[in-house]
Amino acid sequence: MLISNLLDIDPPKDPMDGKKVKDFIKSINDTLGIGGKEVEHDGRTLSKYYDEDCCDEDGEPTTPFARLPETYLISAVEGFKVNFRPWLLHILLDFKPYKNLLDYSREYNLIEGTFGSYQAQTSKHRLIIREQETTKDSNWNKNEILRFQTEIAKMKENQWAFKAIFQKALVRLGKLVCFQNQGDSNLGTVDDILEFLDRLFDSGVLKLDAPIPDGQSFRLWTFIALNAGSDKIKVATTVEDRIFSLLCLWYYGSRKIKLTEIADQTTTSYRKLVNYFSADKSTATWPDCKKSYDLLYKGFNTNAFFGRDSDQLTDKQKEDLVRSRLTAVFEAGLPPLKKIQDNPQFQSNEGIDNNLED
Repeated sequence: MLISNLLDIDPPKDPMDGKKVKDFIKSINDTLGIGGKEVEHDGRTLSKYYDEDCCDEDGEPTTPFARLPETYLISAVEGFKVNFRPWLLHILLDFKPYKNLLDYSREYNLIEGTFGSYQAQTSKHRLIIREQETTKDSNWNKNEILRFQTEIAKMKENQWAFKAIFQKALVRLGKLVCFQNQGDSNLGTVDDILEFLDRLFDSGVLKLDAPIPDGQSFRLWTFIALNAGSDKIKVATTVEDRIFSLLCLWYYGSRKIKLTEIADQTTTSYRKLVNYFSADKSTATWPDCKKSYDLLYKGFNTNAFFGRDSDQLTDKQKEDLVRSRLTAVFEAGLPPLKKIQDNPQFQSNEGIDNNLED
């Protein structure tokens, strides 16, 4: 599911629709081509194969094209190894909650040992194995299976890191930084992503019930991925998009703070950072930051957030409440800011804003 979502390759519904087929071929080349080149076989590109083998002299389709030809799979797989495999494995193996679980599993040989073999079976076969083993040792299930299941459940409990909807958003962040904008010094590398994620994990921000440090009754993830009334996880594409948007803004903010400090400057406030990423002009440096901001804003701009007095609030009051909430959520995932230095450029709002926009 992660890889399908990651590649975002959608075969044409009508394999005889030339335009849709060419869009499909372009998506393959954009995703699995290496260094801007097309997927190829024996020196012939996929586009040329389609034009020569599937269309007539006028370019009209004569043969259906519904999937990548088998002969081009080797090139496509190599493209995946180059474009995605390194950073994807880095995230899935080295993000602290995943690494902790793998280390625990390896310590007790859970992957290749009895536990792993048992878990790999169907429920019917697990029952048969359990009955067979307990006839020889009445504590077999407790010692070989249940104690490890219990420990693993504790490691996964209350953690977004082990929810599929969060994992999909996490991989989208990796794709944004390590593939779509690879080499962008502002966005950094997969190591920067892992440093960012580990900090979130250590701070408790990635717990389902993480609080928000502004005294509000709603939890941090409410209106982003949790229902306001029940605190249950909302599973939907829009929710995944909001999780992704929040991760983006948190990551962008963390990078902005780090880069500013490296330049020996001082970031002024979380509120000004929120304003910075909500501006259209910032999108040129931080991909879709305005879109991410707007999506989160829309999630908070609801009657459920404003409460029973919603009808009595003015538009300005509602906007202030949403912005306040967004700033508090934003701050929860960022590192602490350095204090304003005794520097003339920081002594006026003009100097502050100019510094923030650099």
